[in-house]
Amino acid sequence: MTLILELLASTLLLLGALAVATGARSLFAEKDAVSRINSFGIVTSLGLPLVAAGAMLGRFLVDGFSWAILLKSLAAVLAFILVSSVASNALARAAYMSGAPLDPETEPNDLDDDPGAEG
Repeated sequence: MTLILELLASTLLLLGALAVATGARSLFAEKDAVSRINSFGIVTSLGLPLVAAGAMLGRFLVDGFSWAILLKSLAAVLAFILVSSVASNALARAAYMSGAPLDPETEPNDLDDDPGAEG
């Protein structure tokens, strides 16, 4: 059973690290602030929860099962998932409203539409 938990924890940590590395790599490939923020969403909504879950399993292997660790880890994963979507939207909107230039290839540009106009 210990071997299975070690493999699962290692797999989660590696997948999380891969998601973080992919997100970091894509930050350099994007051409505008809004696209960079969108790329960073991968890291916070996928990579960090995987790393937290892997760390929780690793902690169980070292210290044994603990309800406190389980609840803290679940709260952290839930917070990563919920907060990252709201934060990404707020940061992208703030970047756009500050006048940061968009890549001309960004389509569709729904932020440029007048909310009162019917289209």
